[in-house]
Amino acid sequence: RRIEGGTASRSLTLLDRFMSSGAVDGGGDGRRRAPYSRRDVPGVVAAARLDRDEYQLAALTALFLGIKLHERLNIQPGHVAYLSRGRYGPDEVVEMEGVMLA
Repeated sequence: RRIEGGTASRSLTLLDRFMSSGAVDGGGDGRRRAPYSRRDVPGVVAAARLDRDEYQLAALTALFLGIKLHERLNIQPGHVAYLSRGRYGPDEVVEMEGVMLA
């Protein structure tokens, strides 16, 4: 089943809001945090601004959240991990989801 265009648009809005939620100076030191700290949203945003892999994880997680919120699909973190072709695991998607919702 295909997702609605509105869901993709809402997912991009979620990503945009997340990326603009960091401190103006970027916050943090720009290095990846594993596991993520839900209290260090600016640090995670700074890492996503500097690191393509972190940005891609944030984008996939935004899509995951958009589908969970706006579609009648039973999507699991493993489905999104599969879309990344093995670059990210389900646990990383769940961690990023927690940060994005913090």
